[in-house]
Amino acid sequence: MYSNRLAQLGVEVSGRVHSTDLKERLLANVPGLQAHKKGRDILLAFNDEVATALQQACERDFDNEAMTLFKATRIIRRDMSDTKSKFNATFNNSCQQESDPESLKPLIGMILGGRGDQISRPGQAI
Repeated sequence: MYSNRLAQLGVEVSGRVHSTDLKERLLANVPGLQAHKKGRDILLAFNDEVATALQQACERDFDNEAMTLFKATRIIRRDMSDTKSKFNATFNNSCQQESDPESLKPLIGMILGGRGDQISRPGQAI
């Protein structure tokens, strides 16, 4: 990526850019920059950014969010399997609206609108 970006900026790159050399040059020339190893990747961050990221990671309840998403998914899947399509060799004008489970419409409304007061009601278009 670094080589590609240099080429986009019109800088001639001769040979391969070694990531270790690049990292060492950045660390030597940018005060306060630290390298953090994550598997085979190296993350570069400033001291204050690391503290903020760690604080945010500790404050956020990922398990609770995952369970909320799981429950919403389970409701939508259940309603999708309960929605029966009655196909009789023709499509009526409202066949697409009738094939959507009612629980999916408010979820899409919340995703697009971002607020609970914009939830569509059964039979109301999003």
